[in-house]
Amino acid sequence: MGFLKFKIGYRTLKTAIGTAISILIAQQLGLMYASSAGIITILCIQVTVKQSFRTAWNRILASLLGLGIGVCLFSLMGYTPIAILLFILLFLPLAVRFGIQEGFVNSMVVLMHLYSSKRIDGMLLLNEVALLVIGVGVALLVNLYMP
Repeated sequence: MGFLKFKIGYRTLKTAIGTAISILIAQQLGLMYASSAGIITILCIQVTVKQSFRTAWNRILASLLGLGIGVCLFSLMGYTPIAILLFILLFLPLAVRFGIQEGFVNSMVVLMHLYSSKRIDGMLLLNEVALLVIGVGVALLVNLYMP
């Protein structure tokens, strides 16, 4: 029976609660890809409050940069794997240059929504920004509690 004993740490608890809250908020707002708000929260949970704010800012900047590049590439090339290839080849060096490379995965999450939707319009872009704000915002809130 010893294998049934396990300990849940604060970071695990914060991740679980934050993920559920993010998804709930996104669902209540009727956002597409609501589960992605939870993914973004998971990616943003950090060990310290200071790290949390820096990471949150970098992830939002990286995601906005990614949306901009994605919109341009998809508009020029269509929704193709080659556009994704070029996105990564353009995005990563720029993100490294600006010191926001830790936001790469967040950027790919929102970019893949554009790719899957095969459209770009104001409502979809607003949806993606809302997912980012919810995911990062909830992560920041739960990260404020650091025992």
